Amino acid sequence: MNIYPVHNEPALMFGKTLIIADLHIGIEHVLRNAGFNLPSQSKKMMEKIITICKKHKISRAVIVGDVKHNIPNVSYQEFDEIPGFFEELLKFCRVDVVPGNHDGGIKKLLPKDVEIHSPKGFILENVGFFHGHTHPDESLMRCRYAVMGHNHPVIVFKDKLGYRISKPCWLRGKMLKNRDRYKNANPEIIIMPSFNKLCGNPVNEKKFLGPVARLIDIKNLSIYLLNGALLGKIKDVGL
Repeated sequence: MNIYPVHNEPALMFGKTLIIADLHIGIEHVLRNAGFNLPSQSKKMMEKIITICKKHKISRAVIVGDVKHNIPNVSYQEFDEIPGFFEELLKFCRVDVVPGNHDGGIKKLLPKDVEIHSPKGFILENVGFFHGHTHPDESLMRCRYAVMGHNHPVIVFKDKLGYRISKPCWLRGKMLKNRDRYKNANPEIIIMPSFNKLCGNPVNEKKFLGPVARLIDIKNLSIYLLNGALLGKIKDVGL
């Protein structure tokens, strides 16, 4: 089976499996404490997921890390929203979660039918899934594809007057040839945009996050918008 993005959505399809990353449920609680009053995105995210599930007849959903946002504790918003979010999702498909760096204590928030994998990731046929905040298992990196989140990639456009606009994007590329770890591995790396639109890390302005970033040929990662438009490589856009 081939792996491909859902058109105009921050989601991947692999057969009848839906892959998304970085829900960051509860981020509004943190922003509220910083003085920003924003409504919860959970309902909108669930509506979008259900629409995709119905349209593509999804049988399985994989969440590639950072289900929740608050660290190191669990906020009241996360206690309130996460269990119901996943109970609703389980009505449509089987659910797998690869914990991310924000997912401390996530087990007590998820329904028992959600399968929680190791933070080092897991393999589904020829695709490895991991969040990106820790080194993945070596067997995972021998897959054809290695799918990760963690970086929330967006591309920033700026005009001569300084007006800025950012768009979520996909990053695809290869690992560096000279590396101490994963010597026999050469998967195609896919870095997913955040499913939560409140998260974004400008790929043409900031450094990449996580230990795996040191193993990836970042300058030659290809940048794709959600509509499939190829914008070139990282080295062409300013980082």
